[in-house]
Amino acid sequence: MERLNDNSSTEWESVAAMANKYSEKDKSVDPAKFEKPSENFDTIASAVIEYVHCDLSKKKGFYGAVMTSGAERWYPEIRASKNPARDRFESARFEEWKKNIIDMDAQTAIEKYGRGDTFNALKKIHNYLKSGQNATTQAELLRDCFSGDDDGFDVAFDYLRYDRHSGGGWMYYSSRDEKLGLEKRINADGRLYLNAEPMDTFDIADQFVNVCKEVKLPYEFKINQFSDRSDAMVFYVENKDIGNYVEIISRILDENPKISQRVGKPPLLSEKATEKIGYGDETGGESYNERQCKKFQEVIEAVANSYRGEAPQGSTQERARFFICQSLREIH
Repeated sequence: MERLNDNSSTEWESVAAMANKYSEKDKSVDPAKFEKPSENFDTIASAVIEYVHCDLSKKKGFYGAVMTSGAERWYPEIRASKNPARDRFESARFEEWKKNIIDMDAQTAIEKYGRGDTFNALKKIHNYLKSGQNATTQAELLRDCFSGDDDGFDVAFDYLRYDRHSGGGWMYYSSRDEKLGLEKRINADGRLYLNAEPMDTFDIADQFVNVCKEVKLPYEFKINQFSDRSDAMVFYVENKDIGNYVEIISRILDENPKISQRVGKPPLLSEKATEKIGYGDETGGESYNERQCKKFQEVIEAVANSYRGEAPQGSTQERARFFICQSLREIH
């Protein structure tokens, strides 16, 4: 398994030196100029083919087919959650989280949490760590610190963990949670997608976090613990900073060609930031890819139904399949 290049620190120093110039980069990385899926004939054709062959009786239907297309893996048996690189990454996040708790003074904690249950749970962890007690993982620390205090444990688990938003097959990390909410929230305008091999996701994440810290950028992203989706890594971004994040991810791939070689195409219906980085805008309440799939499915079915008299009787999907076959015959 390839590890990220440990000898690239001097090159990353040049990235840090460019931090003050990132505002110039933002102007050249403009989401309004990204190629839209509806502007690419190959994307449209691929979406139609996915629709024709998907099982619409399944809960995810067309959406599931789109999100698993392009997710062929070099090592399909390896899950991100079972990767040793995850242990290294989690250990680093745990150490940073503990340091932030130890360094937090009482006045800051009161201003953030008041004097309620969350403050009391935080104070208990702070005193536990200051006393010299320790644990090898966050889970072990919480069990030990709150032994016999179920209510305190529940509060700490829900509100104070560095990975408190993880769930539903996703492992979620943010600098804000690592700093116990003291950092300004990323008001995401969009998401960047990277279809990375699961064995590589935490190596990429480790380097991404390190560079974000170096250039003082907040971070917020999630990693899919399974291997069957093309949105293996999802980075939440504000458009004013999007050039920064695209640059960092691109540099990681450039400096690790074997990892880059294993990166697949981004989700089929995502916009194209680069050849390997997809983009989707955030429009409240529903994921970008779900919205795109609904739009494409509605158009495909409307077109198929408009030719109702020219196709054999059957479902809308069967009519779409008929016209695809007819078109292929005409090509040949």
